[in-house]
Amino acid sequence: MSGELAHSPLRKRRDGGRVERRSESDGSPEREPGDAGQQEQHANREVATPHTTSPTIRRATIRRAGSVIGPAYRRVMFLPTRCPLCATIGPAPCGSCARQLERAPAVPAIAGCTSIGACYRYDDAARSMMLAFKYRNRRDIVAFCARALAAMAPPVDLVTWAPSTAVRVRDRGFDQAEVLARAVARVLRVPTASTLRRVGAGHQTGLDAAARRVGPVFEARAPRVAGRGVLLIDDIVTTGSTFAQAASALGAGGALAVHARACCWTPPGRGRHEPGRERTVRPGCGGAGGVES
Repeated sequence: MSGELAHSPLRKRRDGGRVERRSESDGSPEREPGDAGQQEQHANREVATPHTTSPTIRRATIRRAGSVIGPAYRRVMFLPTRCPLCATIGPAPCGSCARQLERAPAVPAIAGCTSIGACYRYDDAARSMMLAFKYRNRRDIVAFCARALAAMAPPVDLVTWAPSTAVRVRDRGFDQAEVLARAVARVLRVPTASTLRRVGAGHQTGLDAAARRVGPVFEARAPRVAGRGVLLIDDIVTTGSTFAQAASALGAGGALAVHARACCWTPPGRGRHEPGRERTVRPGCGGAGGVES
């Protein structure tokens, strides 16, 4: 009986769930008419894409995910810009608050600087604006300040900045003077480069006027400034010691002229902080610039 079944043309073989019939002549599998093309196509599809999802299903999945994620993404990433001074929706600062910014008077001459100037007096409005930039990374304020700085800049060959300390850069995540300088260079369409290296780790924030007058020490990268007119950018000028030291280093490096410009100028006797008192700003708390303690 078993021998008859072994040689029977009706002998069945299970192959992946399919049942095949053997030919009596040569023992090869028999296929029903019309099945050859379909089976070959099915086999090719299994080999080519064994574990992929059809494009139609993928597109439908993406559409469903987008319908859920899209609105949330737009709410988070495209929040309206608000003025850092009054929180009004619009540019930073808004037109009304920009008109409240008091223009800085002529800044006293500083040794080593061919010329010196500042855009705004460092009053309460300007202070709130600068804190929003430095501690909340409001880059829309950078564009506003860059246009103002570029408007008062003479023709130059290069834009550079007085670098902050490494500690400040790590704390804030960026060097505010560098960000301003690069933005000004884009407006003026002139090159920008890091030309100064700060010697020592000391910073000016929280120092009294006597300590500020000493100023940081810089070294210039001479090949980058030799024979060029340089525009030196900083965010705030108080005693002018930073500009004086930076301009001296640039002059020693061969700069033909050093034009110093700052966003804000601190009037004599005001100071950025009370003498001998360090103020700590907690970013993101309270108003536009944060809460000080």
